[in-house]
Amino acid sequence: VDMLEADALALEAACRNVPGAHVAYLSDGWPRRALRRRMYRVIVSNPPVHRGQPSDLSVLAELLQGAPRRLVPGGELWLVTQEQVPVGLLL
Repeated sequence: VDMLEADALALEAACRNVPGAHVAYLSDGWPRRALRRRMYRVIVSNPPVHRGQPSDLSVLAELLQGAPRRLVPGGELWLVTQEQVPVGLLL
């Protein structure tokens, strides 16, 4: 398990809740070098879409663009978003 979290307090809590995590990063997107070559069977994300602004979809868009090259063949991307977030428009 690799964890990415944009909020330092939430990352600290996640590390306590998932003590077997391989690596934890304070980040609001794909770390540029650290996870570049890692491949995953499953990516699960609750991407931040507000980041202090009404509709900032940049993190979600970056996640959707980067996921295919980080998933093994047959891998899955699972997203948790609010109903009004237009995920389908970004696919």
